[in-house]
Amino acid sequence: MTLHNHVRICRRRWASILLPTVFAVVVAAVFFIAQPTIYTATTTIYVSSGSGENLDELPQGSMVAGQRVQTYADLVTTPAVLDPVIEDLGLALPRAELAEDIVAQVPRDTLLLEITASAGEPQAATDLANATVASLQNLVNEIETPGGAPVAAGDELVELSVVREAELPARPHSPRPELIFGTGLGVGLLFGLILAYLREARDTSIRTPRDLKDLTAAPLIGVSRRAHRTPSEKDGTHPRPVDSVASFREMRIRLMSNKSPDSPSSYVITSSVEREGRTTVAVNLARSLVEGERRTLLIGADFGNPDIVDWFRAGAQSRGQVTDLTPAGLSEVLAGRAYLEDVIITDAEPGLDVLPAGRGQDHGLEASSMDAMAALLEGCAETYDVTIVDAPALLSRSAAALLAQITTGVIVVVRYGEVTRVQLGTGLDLLTRARARLVGVVLSGAPLRGPDSLRDLRAPGARRRRPDDGTGRADGDTGQRLSARAAGLSSARRRRLPDGTLALSEGAPAPARIFRLPQDRT
Repeated sequence: MTLHNHVRICRRRWASILLPTVFAVVVAAVFFIAQPTIYTATTTIYVSSGSGENLDELPQGSMVAGQRVQTYADLVTTPAVLDPVIEDLGLALPRAELAEDIVAQVPRDTLLLEITASAGEPQAATDLANATVASLQNLVNEIETPGGAPVAAGDELVELSVVREAELPARPHSPRPELIFGTGLGVGLLFGLILAYLREARDTSIRTPRDLKDLTAAPLIGVSRRAHRTPSEKDGTHPRPVDSVASFREMRIRLMSNKSPDSPSSYVITSSVEREGRTTVAVNLARSLVEGERRTLLIGADFGNPDIVDWFRAGAQSRGQVTDLTPAGLSEVLAGRAYLEDVIITDAEPGLDVLPAGRGQDHGLEASSMDAMAALLEGCAETYDVTIVDAPALLSRSAAALLAQITTGVIVVVRYGEVTRVQLGTGLDLLTRARARLVGVVLSGAPLRGPDSLRDLRAPGARRRRPDDGTGRADGDTGQRLSARAAGLSSARRRRLPDGTLALSEGAPAPARIFRLPQDRT
């Protein structure tokens, strides 16, 4: 897995990473607020022996001080030291609680004794540390004096010297916000990444064209991008976004690139499961075919969910003829209760005719109805250039597989992030068993932005301009050459005048060329 794949997973699963991280930071904030504020002050004492008067006695005195420094550290929390401290400072704390606020430790291989006192206020911590040191000095002098007699200055057996007095703390010792929030952020980010990669490993939905190549060799003929729609766009009274129009125009060009205008064709639009946007693709593809000057008929063959009429009913007063809530349609024609020309809704939109599903029961198309359906499609081919059939999902009913046997081909709609590889593979297997011709796949609902976006980052129409090479031929000359080719003139009839302009000689145009688009272009 490359670095690009890791970045794509993090961008796709950003919510899975963000939510645990935010939760961990919130927990850290609650823990930070709940912790009491504690200040600490430390006093350092040097323990030395007062019996060494020459160089020979110094090692012996240092050995005595080293043996007793740990004992003095243990005396700090004894009642003999704490009781005078409580009396001097007027504390209301029990002796056991005060002992927990004082810590005495000896750094390794030193004669230093560090006494650290903790309190809720900076000054209280400083006073407690100094009072503890003074009480310890008095106790040591009392213990180390032979017979309890007074000792002159300099004659003490062991001397405790303060080398660093307790200073007023500038900031609390705890809680430490950088430690608490840093730990919360790190733990939350770790769990978020684990959750993101677990979800990615368990996600088998179709999201990119690379996922489709593992299941079918059919080309990707179109991408219907997901966009926010206003209520006026949802009810069909507002024009489609420019991006949607361009997507279906590209789909129409790829679909009709090998078709002659004189050869009628019919296509089944289906999907593996429900709610993949096949009706949306069918309606918009039919609109695009009309824009391409193709006489188009849109047939609703999904009796269980006849929602094609809903696309045109809202704009009936201004554009169409759809006024009946449940008009007669395909089911009545196949049952022999109506004629085809009587149930077709002409000019539902300018140039587009619609054959709704009808008022029949939710029984769907059956094999016994295929002969009548084939005759209906043959009759439609005499009037229409293209017939689009909106069929139910492959895994819901068998109508799509049956219709695929009597039409030009099948277009399968795959919803981004909804249908799984197993569902799509099963649907394609049904088409293979029916010996249907899979024309292509349409990826619907693709995001406009994000890691799986298929948008070209280069602005439409942006082209690199050729710099002037000193011969006087720049972009304008290139445009004239392209215009000449577009007009179908042979290059032998183009000549350049002495002033540098391009002149076209009169002559017969060259034969028209047919440009075919690559079917696997995304």
